[in-house]
Amino acid sequence: MGLSLVTGPSTYPVTADEAKLHCRIDGTDENTLVDDLIAAATDYVEQYTGRAIVSQTWKVTQDAFSDAIMLPKGNIQSVTHVKYYDTAGDLQTVSSDDYTLDDANDPAWVVINSDKSWPDTMTGVNVVQVTYVAGYATVPTSVKRAILLLINQWYENRSAATEVNMSAMPNAVEALLANYRSYASS
Repeated sequence: MGLSLVTGPSTYPVTADEAKLHCRIDGTDENTLVDDLIAAATDYVEQYTGRAIVSQTWKVTQDAFSDAIMLPKGNIQSVTHVKYYDTAGDLQTVSSDDYTLDDANDPAWVVINSDKSWPDTMTGVNVVQVTYVAGYATVPTSVKRAILLLINQWYENRSAATEVNMSAMPNAVEALLANYRSYASS
C-alpha cells in the first residue's frame, strides 16, 4: 500500500496570534519564526498521532482490490473517488453507489457493498487508487494545547543543546495527544 499527500492543508490548527499570545510575544519581529514553529509543531503532532489534523487530501494505492481498503490518517471526512486501471490499462472510476465508507472505527475503510463486487484490474503496481479528505472539522482543544506547548518549548529553547538545566512538564504533550493517537499502519 502506498500513501501520498495530494493537497496539503490550507490552514493550521492554531493561528499566529494564538501562538504569540501563548508565548507572550509582542510585536511582529518574530512573525516568521512563529509561523515556522506552528508548521513544525503541527507536523510533529500529525506524525505522532498518525492523523491529519486539519483538512487535507490523501491518496492510498494498492496493487489490487481487497475486501476492504484501509484509509490511514484518521478522521476521514469523505471519499473523493475510487479509481482503478481496468484489464485494458484504462483508468476507470468506481461508482460511489458501489462502496461504503466505514468510518465507525479507527482506521476507516472503504468497503464494497454486499450486492456489488470490485471490478477486475490489470496486473501491476498501484492499480487501485482511493482519494479522500482527512482531518478534523474542528480541531480538539487538547490537540491545539499540545501544539501550543511545543511552539512555546521550541521558542524558549532554540538550541539543540544548552548548559542550563532544563525541566519539562512530564509527558504533557503525550498526555494531551493520548486519546488522538492512531495505530493504523500505513
